Amino acid sequence: MARYGWRPVFIGVGLISLLWLPAWIRWMPRGREPAGSAAGTGGFADILRQRSFWGVCAGHFSGNYLLYFMLTWLPFYLVRERHLSMQSMARTASIYYLVDAVSAIATGLLSDVWIRKGYTPTLVRKTVMAIGYTIACVAMVGFAAGPQIYLPWLMAAGVGCGMAGSGIFAFTQTLAGPHAAGRWAGLQNGFANFAGVVAPALTGFVVDRTSSFAAPLAITAAVLMLGGFDCNSYRRRLAQHSIGADAPRCATPPCGAFQIPAGKYSAAKCPARKPSLLAVCRLRSARGGSRIHASGTGSLLCSHRAERFSG
Repeated sequence: MARYGWRPVFIGVGLISLLWLPAWIRWMPRGREPAGSAAGTGGFADILRQRSFWGVCAGHFSGNYLLYFMLTWLPFYLVRERHLSMQSMARTASIYYLVDAVSAIATGLLSDVWIRKGYTPTLVRKTVMAIGYTIACVAMVGFAAGPQIYLPWLMAAGVGCGMAGSGIFAFTQTLAGPHAAGRWAGLQNGFANFAGVVAPALTGFVVDRTSSFAAPLAITAAVLMLGGFDCNSYRRRLAQHSIGADAPRCATPPCGAFQIPAGKYSAAKCPARKPSLLAVCRLRSARGGSRIHASGTGSLLCSHRAERFSG
């Protein structure tokens, strides 16, 4: 931009973004649609009634708040507060965005490795997200304190942003299931991208009033802390919800719930046996050693879809 202006840069970025299309056309999923997905699927209202949906939205919003803050205000911050030239600003900002991208890719790969080693998706996904939000929050606090050495804090924010965002849609697919994942992801992404309106506007308003980035950086740190807490506390165990076609029903009224055939499974560990309480039960197959995680009452009748894990 320092040499040619912003228009060629915008055009170039737009054209480069199309390079993924041939690869997508070549390797995009072409599997058959699951049977029964065309009818009986849950609507948007069913998704909006899920408390976990709002928890994931809060986490996604907070991550996007940091993303849009950095996209819109990092160059101006580096030039105004750190007195960098346009060339130096471009290099520094590029390094930040590169660190963010590498962190997201590496975190995703490591998360898959840990899950394959036997750790539960709940433990891996939530631990990674909690660490990412913590690193990003501490880095923004470090920025707000105004140290003379800012580059380590900037790189730490990039690492945290990449870690926190690496598995956000893995939460979505796990919670929504195959038949509601598209609607869930659309709603979640729509709500989360309101951060693209709030973060730039609020930051500009506060900087204009205070002539400093200290308060906007502190606000970003607070949003990260609250969003990370909400996303990790709304659902203790990542389990698929009963939404539309993903909610098989038994023929026994009045429950209309998923029923495990009697005699095939035995309860191995259940934190609640009271019929009035819904609890997360672990049932172990008497043959094959597979595990079933279900949300139920301590009996073999549960009101949420059972999720089978191999091993």
